[in-house]
Amino acid sequence: MINNDNWKKLMQKWHGRIYQNTNKRVKQRLDWFDSVCPKLKGLDVLEIGSNAGLFATEVAKYAKSYLGIDKKDNYYNQAVVTKKQMKLGENIRFKLIKLCDLKEHEKYNAIILSRVLYHLDIDEVKMLKDKILPHCKIAIVICGSKPKAIRKHNNYRFDKPEVVKEFFKEAGMEFCIDMTHERFFAGVAHKHINHVSV
Repeated sequence: MINNDNWKKLMQKWHGRIYQNTNKRVKQRLDWFDSVCPKLKGLDVLEIGSNAGLFATEVAKYAKSYLGIDKKDNYYNQAVVTKKQMKLGENIRFKLIKLCDLKEHEKYNAIILSRVLYHLDIDEVKMLKDKILPHCKIAIVICGSKPKAIRKHNNYRFDKPEVVKEFFKEAGMEFCIDMTHERFFAGVAHKHINHVSV
């Protein structure tokens, strides 16, 4: 389970009081992520906006490989500490890089987008849809649903479930929401199988 003692200490260290177990909203989100992680078994996973790398601990149990990217150096530095303290293997990597500078994107057949879609600018959204998602079998997605989640610099309202569904549909995937809360929704997108144009 994702909430082992070392992991909890890191969560507290990086995120403070909001990530204590008393926060039901966060616990619900983490429990959901824990439940969908087995879908990543044997896959090469890319997490965009990996923050302190705390999801990597659970992903490491299933994925063939994992790369977490973030463009903020403080988050990258936290992820390096997380990797060391959680004793994650060489197949778990973190990189300080902007999404549009990532050259190895075709390698990944699974992606994690945890509260990051509405932080992407329009060029990053385009790269995600046109160059990354076409190679993906699965995407694990968590989005905020409060007005503060709206970012005016991209063309999508990723705080709206119907917009997220349409975005993945345009990328050849079907997004199904299986967890909702007043402040977020989450689900898994799968590649369309046996899609035939009529």
